[in-house]
Amino acid sequence: MVEFALILPVLLLVLMGIIEFGWVFTQAMDVRHAAREGARIAAVNYDGDNTADSAQTTVMRDEICRRMSTKDPSTVDIRLVDNAKSKVGDYGIVTVDRSHSTLSNFFPWFPSTLSTEVEFRLERPATWSATDGATSCP
Repeated sequence: MVEFALILPVLLLVLMGIIEFGWVFTQAMDVRHAAREGARIAAVNYDGDNTADSAQTTVMRDEICRRMSTKDPSTVDIRLVDNAKSKVGDYGIVTVDRSHSTLSNFFPWFPSTLSTEVEFRLERPATWSATDGATSCP
């Protein structure tokens, strides 16, 4: 009993660490998936409603936010590497940032923000504006 009482806190700490790491890892994978999906949406010049140029970026950002599995506050940024050009083969970057939620708050050293940046090449000329800046997901 005494040995179990001495070991139990350590075992519980290890168990909570494994669970917390798995929870944060799952959220990080969701952010990474959203950035990859966003890069694909931007590369093929997704136009869900045949919108005008000014609204096209918002449509794509909303679509990226919709594809994330949680509704935690997120920031999505889509931009071309060279804003002066917008032709097939040009590079762009999709960045998704999200603060993660914890289950236990026992491990404060986990990063407070999960961020992923994915580079893509345009497969069609972009009709969207890359100068709007980052937008928060609803």
